[in-house]
Amino acid sequence: MDSGTRMVHPSSSTGLDPDIVRSIPLVLGWTVSLDTNVGMKDTDFIAAGGPDGYAWNVVRAQADELLFKHAAECGAKMFDATKVSAIEFEPHLHNGINGTNGSAHISGPEPSQTSTLGRPISATWTRKDGTSGSITFKYLIDATGRQGIVSTKYLKNRKFNQGLKNIANWGYWKGGGVYAPGTPMEGSPYFEALKGTHA
Repeated sequence: MDSGTRMVHPSSSTGLDPDIVRSIPLVLGWTVSLDTNVGMKDTDFIAAGGPDGYAWNVVRAQADELLFKHAAECGAKMFDATKVSAIEFEPHLHNGINGTNGSAHISGPEPSQTSTLGRPISATWTRKDGTSGSITFKYLIDATGRQGIVSTKYLKNRKFNQGLKNIANWGYWKGGGVYAPGTPMEGSPYFEALKGTHA
């Protein structure tokens, strides 16, 4: 699991323990320095999105665990350390409509592919200890991130934004300070473009 930090919108907090919510640092914007001739520029989430426009700066692993446990408390059946290896589909009988319950096919930019696949009805799972099984469902939400099992393995409709295919280097440091202490931008992420050559 990615151990880095992430910014998330507080709408994700619905129903979470208020004490936990209050302990998460708020992010009111971020600071970028992409051109040395221009200098640093701040963004203001509150000005753009109103009083609830802020985000949180969270440690990814901790936030994932928090949401995982909260989903279980709300009645979801949870499977930890479990990988979906395959998805099974129920064929459509005609024109993208399932003949058994009238459900429309899963949406996608290429209806012919979804019509051929049918409606997702179950998934096969595996674990590192060698156990495996299958689970059925009414609805499927593919939250597999960049792996995107539905879009890459079945629909084959993954598209990349060419404008974002650049190179970026990231690093996590220990012993660093907090950006802009004592100001409204305190603790906001800071991004800087570095120039130079590397031997």
